[in-house]
Amino acid sequence: IILEGDGDIDPSSWSLLAELMQRASAECPQIMLIVSSRDSPTITSAASNLRRNAIQVKLTPFEKYETEQYLRVLLGVKDRSITIDQRLLDVVHDRANGCPLFIECVARWALEKDMIEFVEGSKKMSLKMLDERSDDVTAAIPRELSNILLAPFNKLSPPLWDVLKITSCIGYSFDADLYSTLNQVVDFMPKIRELSAKYDCFEQTGSHFRWKQQAVYEAVKSLLMVNQRQKIHKLIVRAFEQSKINQIDDIKGGDVRRLLGRHCALAEDWAGAFEQYLRAGDRANAMFNFNEASKMYEEAIDFQAKMSEQPPLRSRMIPTINLGTCLRELARYKEAESVLTRCLNEAQGVFSDIALDEELYVRALTALAALYQAQSKYDA
Repeated sequence: IILEGDGDIDPSSWSLLAELMQRASAECPQIMLIVSSRDSPTITSAASNLRRNAIQVKLTPFEKYETEQYLRVLLGVKDRSITIDQRLLDVVHDRANGCPLFIECVARWALEKDMIEFVEGSKKMSLKMLDERSDDVTAAIPRELSNILLAPFNKLSPPLWDVLKITSCIGYSFDADLYSTLNQVVDFMPKIRELSAKYDCFEQTGSHFRWKQQAVYEAVKSLLMVNQRQKIHKLIVRAFEQSKINQIDDIKGGDVRRLLGRHCALAEDWAGAFEQYLRAGDRANAMFNFNEASKMYEEAIDFQAKMSEQPPLRSRMIPTINLGTCLRELARYKEAESVLTRCLNEAQGVFSDIALDEELYVRALTALAALYQAQSKYDA
């Protein structure tokens, strides 16, 4: 099982990893979990056991001698008497910054342009001098790697470029049924199919699409500034809100709420993210999927804490009480007790608000009483 992350891993994913690790030894001893992250991930307290039971591997860029070895493989050089010209090695290593994926892209691009040749006299793989008037052959290879990777798309129309950028914000893969909501805004899916047919950007399995080349996905994403990404996520949120979202919700279950919550969060709309994760949790709770519901309520509580204006006590208590109830159903009694007790302590500290919502306060007490009852039967 491989979990890939563009940034920090969210709390619910860490909880899932911790649970898989706990159960794997007894139920599936052959399982291997691989978690990838661009930065050193912040491991939450719920997954602290991963620090003891996991092996952390840090992948660093190639050194120049490693770039040379990989170039030999890419160019099919098996004869040890044949070497890689220093200028060729320097420019490839410089353009790719030691990344194996990008080394391959630079080498492929140069080969397609017929810029690499074998020099019989010196027995070297060298850069070919394409312009006799220029002393610097390395200048022919663009310094920005994205220019190399995106060269095939230079003649794309602006609407197709817009769809590429939107797709890079959606992620490496996506569900066509869910994101058909963007059709009215940017004619999204027809353009995705056009990009697949004419430019080979995506591959399709059923209703799921994914980028055909990870490097192209990364290159398109690198073109966007932070504020541009936020605007795109806001556009996606608006498209979902303007569509018949309840019908999509019925077809795809809680997926649409989770996805919309994610886009709200990336647009830094914390209130929207809270609302969507809360509704995703309510849906999972109603279907007795307490494990999923607890993760969604945890996300909702996290985003609630980021809201600039402190929400009323009722808004703070509802997801916390629901989380405690789900944890009780999962027999995670200590966690449930901690969550519900903290909720009640906060409520008691704001007595004036409690008087306005006694029903909710009683509900929290009832949830804690039900927990103690279930825990007593478990202990017995």
